Amino acid sequence: MDLDAVRDVSRAVSAAHLFIYLVPETAEEAAGLGVTDRGPAYLAFRSAAMGAVPWQVTLAAFYNFSPRAVRAMAGVWDAASPERWQAARFRAAGRAMRRVGVQLTADHLAEARSLIDPVLAGADYAGKVLAAANASVVLPPDPLVALWQQITVAREWRGDAHLVVLADNGLGPCDCLVLHTATGSLPTPLVRATRQWDDDEWSAATARLVARGWLDSHGVVTDAVPSVPDSCVEGEQPLPAELVTTLRRAHDAGARMVSLCNGAFALAEAGLLDGRRATAHWMHTAQLAERYPKVTFDDSVLYVDEGDVLTSAGLTAGLDLCLHLVRLDLGAHVANQLARRMVVPAHRPGGQAQFIDMPVPVTDDAGLTPVLAWARAHLDEPLTVEDLALRAAMSPRTFYRRLQEATGTTPLQWLLNERLSLARSLLESTALPVERIGALTGLGTANNLRHHFLKRVGVSPSDYRRAFPPQRTRPERTST
Repeated sequence: MDLDAVRDVSRAVSAAHLFIYLVPETAEEAAGLGVTDRGPAYLAFRSAAMGAVPWQVTLAAFYNFSPRAVRAMAGVWDAASPERWQAARFRAAGRAMRRVGVQLTADHLAEARSLIDPVLAGADYAGKVLAAANASVVLPPDPLVALWQQITVAREWRGDAHLVVLADNGLGPCDCLVLHTATGSLPTPLVRATRQWDDDEWSAATARLVARGWLDSHGVVTDAVPSVPDSCVEGEQPLPAELVTTLRRAHDAGARMVSLCNGAFALAEAGLLDGRRATAHWMHTAQLAERYPKVTFDDSVLYVDEGDVLTSAGLTAGLDLCLHLVRLDLGAHVANQLARRMVVPAHRPGGQAQFIDMPVPVTDDAGLTPVLAWARAHLDEPLTVEDLALRAAMSPRTFYRRLQEATGTTPLQWLLNERLSLARSLLESTALPVERIGALTGLGTANNLRHHFLKRVGVSPSDYRRAFPPQRTRPERTST
């Protein structure tokens, strides 16, 4: 079964989950049940799976709402039973998703359900009240809404796990919202209006976060999880116990762990790299290998992807790893657009699908920029080292040396990387046949494209296209 395809389906439906309670369809369904106040209606829709429980139980599940906001839902079960609220919720979800264009094939829906259903059936719901309640709900006959409900169960499971971490770290309900808005993720007026914390409560939560050192005196977020101090890297000072404990808890809760540069010291100290392959800045890998013998450190790569734990080398390699994460979660096209905006290479791939097996570039050679840009625009042509060297006004030997110093790879390998990057983008953004993409990328035949794509990316072009189906057709590239 195609896990990447199901991830894309989940992303499409999960996005709808974020706004479903605020759309007109939801307000209309609530009004039909006799409730026109959006606050109580929101809580009734989301908590209906738990039944007509006292408001104190609802408050325990909806951790970051003020008690007065939850108390205001008194009477919603008198207006209609939880079962009627649940049915109205499903109707609103189906209507809203179709209105905004959520369209999934029957095959995608069936494949997604075949993967998510066994996972939810085997999940541990201990301490996860809202997730457990949603898991017990009888699924609606509409396949799209049924999948949305299953993804809702997964989202509530994750949310319940967040509550455990917040409470365990002594972070109160208003405190976590103040911190969340301080990051700029959500506007403060919206959060305060929906969660209904008053001025005094908001100010008190801000003061508590300042006292903990998580916000400065101006309300700006400090380093909530600090970088590893030099004294812990070069000296004998141990890493802060609170940092190590927090990392372990986050990993146990299912978080994806990522370290940049010497952040590997923290992951290794927490035991999260034991039995794994990892990397860090080359200046520290020998020291790391000596201090943490259960970890295999590799100083010759940009980053290592072990699935739930990823590590990178120094500063620019950290950018490569971050773009790699964007590529995994959102696809090559989005990653390429982001890289272009950052004015950095979109992708520096290596010989294996799980990690980048390429030395960290040593220099930035501005003199090569024009010829490399020209080469990217003419990938459909047969390019040789001699062609590129002539355009750069260098001898082939000088061009070879300078490109290798600047990119860490040979000219022919650089061309192959660029051609495969273009192939990924075309597979994502067009419906062109593989034969045409082989020609446009300069890889020639479809068989040659398949050979290099499978060797480098780890899947065939057809499987990759199924994982990232085209959303619109681009015009074919033409040489200039």
